[in-house]
Amino acid sequence: MTTSPPSWSYCGTGATQEDPVGCRGIQLGSDGTCLSHMSSGDQQSYLNSITPGSDIDLSGTKITGDFFSQLLTKLREAPEQPPKFGTAIFNESILVDDVRMRGAIFSKRCSFKSAHFHGEGDFASARFSADADFDGATFASVASFFDATFEGKSLFTDVRFHDVARFTASKHYELSLMRSEFKEHAVFTQVRCSTLISFLSCIFNKNANLGAIVCLALILNEAEFRSDARIDVAAKILSCRRTRWDIPTVLRLRYAQVYLTEAVLSQPLAIVAHPAPFISYDFPVDEDISTMDDPSVSVSSMEGTDASFLTFSDVDLSDCTFAGAFNLDQIHLEGNCTFRRAPQGWRQVGPFPYRWSSRRVIEEERRWRSLEAHSSSFRDGWGESPESHDQVLSLARLTEIYRQLRKCREDAKDEPGAADFYYGEMEMRRHDRSLPLGESILLTLYWAFSGYGLRALRALSWLLAAMATTIILMMGLGIPDQTPKQEIQRVTSGNTVKTVIDKPDPELTLPIPSRFTSTRFEKSVRVVLNSVVFRSSDQDLTTWGTYTEMVSRFSEPILLGLAALAIRGRIKRG
Repeated sequence: MTTSPPSWSYCGTGATQEDPVGCRGIQLGSDGTCLSHMSSGDQQSYLNSITPGSDIDLSGTKITGDFFSQLLTKLREAPEQPPKFGTAIFNESILVDDVRMRGAIFSKRCSFKSAHFHGEGDFASARFSADADFDGATFASVASFFDATFEGKSLFTDVRFHDVARFTASKHYELSLMRSEFKEHAVFTQVRCSTLISFLSCIFNKNANLGAIVCLALILNEAEFRSDARIDVAAKILSCRRTRWDIPTVLRLRYAQVYLTEAVLSQPLAIVAHPAPFISYDFPVDEDISTMDDPSVSVSSMEGTDASFLTFSDVDLSDCTFAGAFNLDQIHLEGNCTFRRAPQGWRQVGPFPYRWSSRRVIEEERRWRSLEAHSSSFRDGWGESPESHDQVLSLARLTEIYRQLRKCREDAKDEPGAADFYYGEMEMRRHDRSLPLGESILLTLYWAFSGYGLRALRALSWLLAAMATTIILMMGLGIPDQTPKQEIQRVTSGNTVKTVIDKPDPELTLPIPSRFTSTRFEKSVRVVLNSVVFRSSDQDLTTWGTYTEMVSRFSEPILLGLAALAIRGRIKRG
């Protein structure tokens, strides 16, 4: 208890040198004393002045259960009716026994700031028509706000709950429990808030049941969950900046955009998109908040978070920034976790048409493409540029993020899922100007001819083009007029007779129009098809044809292999 004087005119009874303030109860008696120190006659006069809807100010006063019961009786219009308060001020009050406020109506501002509830605080079905301030209050026993309705702001900053805290089926305009500590069970089920619920820096020492909660924004920044937690939330925003999870936890969410910046995970945390409205007490939870329409769940940031303990299930990662996350290669992606796609459709750079290869991309690459691409044409379709170059990662860092995501999918035996991340990794390497020139050229060729061994159609197209070119060259330059015949000659030199077998070089002397016939086409096709699988066609060829076949036997099987590799990468599963 502070020894500084309160802001109201206080009783002062019992003041000493060590405690110069003494009793902090607000003056109500004719002699300047508080309710607990005034005469019984003055107490009765005070009670007789109370009617339903009266303003009550018992700041700093020690209130017994008997007097509180008499006070509530005076505030009722009939015995069966709930008590009705006007302005209710109980700042720093000491409530010795149970406080039974069940069904109470607070028609004006209500404040229990720094109040001490030594018994149970029962506000079940209470209606707070204006702001309700419980900042700094202490509940030594059960605190119940079952089915309570808060139509104004409800402030619970720095509250200490030493026993069970129940906010069940409660309705709020705004609920703030910043820096509150829950020593026992914390129950927040069917809590609805039309704006914000804040558990900033709250500590949950035992079981935390936060579900189902419906609000526009749920703030768990810097909160600590030290024991079992169940969290079911339908909210537009869920912020978990520096939230600490010391127990395995599942966040079942709807509508939410999740921020996990610098979250501290010492145990597994799963973020799951729940497909249907939550069920509470056998009935679906009402989610009728007008600004929430798409129930999908997305993650926006993982900076500073250890991903090895993190599992996403059916979560949208299109706008998620992975930079700064640790152990990203150990993240678990389950169900349908979606990423952003590269721009679709054909575009044009000068006279040349092009289109982006269809694949999954991360937000960091989108930012780089939209700001750093060397041509405005290549920035088309990548969305708005970030405001600052500081928001754009280096290509080396982008390469590392893609590499870790690829490994994550490979470890999960998902080769098709890893393929897009491998493509992104190679794209970032290809554009990195710090690479040696030779490596950059190889990567460019690898991309151009097969999309890094992942685009079967590209490799097959090049293969068909190469085969068609080879066929044309064979018809025009490689196939001779006719197969030359061997010539046998006997040469006599002194007493020796030698037999010489000679075969003239094949020649092509046909006029050009006569070279492109069906017969020559059939021979050329046979040569090319045999070349693709490294076999010799045994066809006599001109010198031009021989060299053409050599190039064909080297290049075309490579293109065929790249196409096969791309097909395998898209259909293989471990």
